[in-house]
Amino acid sequence: MQAYDATVANWDLQLFDGFGSYSPDEIYKRIEYMILGLGCQVVFFDHLSILLSGLTDIDERRSIDIVMTRLRSLVEATGVTLFLLCHVSGDDNGKPYEEGGRVKLNKLRGSRAIGQISDIVIALERDQQDDQYSNRSLVRILKNRFSGEVGPACYLTYNKDDSQFTESAYYCSTPDGNPTNTPLPEF
Repeated sequence: MQAYDATVANWDLQLFDGFGSYSPDEIYKRIEYMILGLGCQVVFFDHLSILLSGLTDIDERRSIDIVMTRLRSLVEATGVTLFLLCHVSGDDNGKPYEEGGRVKLNKLRGSRAIGQISDIVIALERDQQDDQYSNRSLVRILKNRFSGEVGPACYLTYNKDDSQFTESAYYCSTPDGNPTNTPLPEF
């Protein structure tokens, strides 16, 4: 209770627990209400595929296209910051994602509209099986409409003892994937 009272109890935070399937109209209306009715200025939408996955009257790709187009219009009209989380699909017969495979823009699950409509796309890559670095994720910028700068950005290392992330520079890797002391150029 002390941790809750010192944090979440004092935050101006609105939550919607939407586990299950919702129509694109319902998703849009809920987010629109949070922005216009409750005054939310930042929205985290976690995650797109699960909210649409159980619909039977319309295919998932088409549903995602509709939601993305409507959400983009809402972002433009209100100036809200919207973070949309989505999963990736398939690994192109390369290294599996759970073993640190590289995420590509065309592998965002469901629809190309996610990458096409978004201003910026940020991927997290992590080798869950690595003995030394399983708590480290590479942050990769896949799209950047603002400046065009893309590529590896940094590492985030998770400390499970204090539930904190620490940012560190991205370094070149040896052939076995381990970092060297040679930093990549800053961007």
